[in-house]
Amino acid sequence: MTGILIAPEDLREIKKLYEEVLSNAAYGMFFREGKIIGYSIWNSLFRKRTVEDIPENEFIAKTEEVLQSRGFIKRLEADFKTSKIVVHGSAESTLSGEPSCHRLSGVLTALVEKKLNKKVLCHEIKCMTGNDDECIFVIMGETTLY
Repeated sequence: MTGILIAPEDLREIKKLYEEVLSNAAYGMFFREGKIIGYSIWNSLFRKRTVEDIPENEFIAKTEEVLQSRGFIKRLEADFKTSKIVVHGSAESTLSGEPSCHRLSGVLTALVEKKLNKKVLCHEIKCMTGNDDECIFVIMGETTLY
């Protein structure tokens, strides 16, 4: 696969531009952009397999590997029993003090939707932007937040 690498600091500046021009509407756009990326990742990793044939630990390991290779994160932990995903080193976090990983939320949402075979939302409840060490996403049932 060929692609474009964008440095995290450039990604933050681009994000700031969109937020200045589009205000809160930018968050939904980032989320939807992330879902497109997430579906593409799913297709590259698991397209020829049925959901039942993909063990949870393999799904988590491959998701972490591809998100690391694309520069989104440094580390990922997920537990479907507790409906929680913990991300360390999100390239998308900023110094805003509020959850800011909208694109990553979209990526995770698309991947988890495919794995669980149902509509979900990976909603960020804690973010590195607030000086936390990690970003925490909860897997919620179908919702209309975005």
